[in-house]
Amino acid sequence: MDAITHSSILSFKSCRQRYQFRYEMGLVPKARPVYFDLGSAIHLALEMWYAGKTDLEIDAAIVEYFEDNQPAADDIERLAKFDEASRMAPMIWQRYRDQYPRGSEQFKVIATEVEFELPIVNPETGARSQTFTIAGKMDGIVRDTRNGTLWVLEHKTTAALTGLYKKRLTLDAQSLLYVEAAERKYGEPIAGVLYNVIVKAVPHKPKVLKSGELSRDKNQITTPELY
Repeated sequence: MDAITHSSILSFKSCRQRYQFRYEMGLVPKARPVYFDLGSAIHLALEMWYAGKTDLEIDAAIVEYFEDNQPAADDIERLAKFDEASRMAPMIWQRYRDQYPRGSEQFKVIATEVEFELPIVNPETGARSQTFTIAGKMDGIVRDTRNGTLWVLEHKTTAALTGLYKKRLTLDAQSLLYVEAAERKYGEPIAGVLYNVIVKAVPHKPKVLKSGELSRDKNQITTPELY
């Protein structure tokens, strides 16, 4: 049977041609946007952090990631962005590590990078699909040390933690799929999804309106202190 994932479902719904190229023909772009590299490096660091790896191992892994994914020497524009990302990643990671030192979280890590492949079941008849299964990988499963509830852990990187971004997370189909998969895999209720969101952009001062007042635009990349 063929395994489908949230990414393949999303691709099929948005563009059938792209789905065919990626999931039927196995074609991928030669170069991807640099912001993917920054997010991938941070995600790698988080995976290793919650798996119990040392600071030295994580720092070395970030350096190795950018060494292994270096753009072509003649791609001047991409090289400049890649160099910026390679310098930002260790600084972002150091800030995260300082903000959330080991042992400060109120949860226990049960597992990281949890892969699953489960049958697709008709809820009315209980019959299983003979063609497809549903598959994916969760960033982690954690248990709340205060009340013992089980949660799905999802790492996210974003340019700005805006009100719109938060609203999108509440309707995130991928997370809903992961909750269902985790409940079936671990055999107990999942309390919800714990989003670990890291903002990549540097906060700046709020906009000043023509009236001289500060803009209240919720999508600004700022902080209460700067405001």
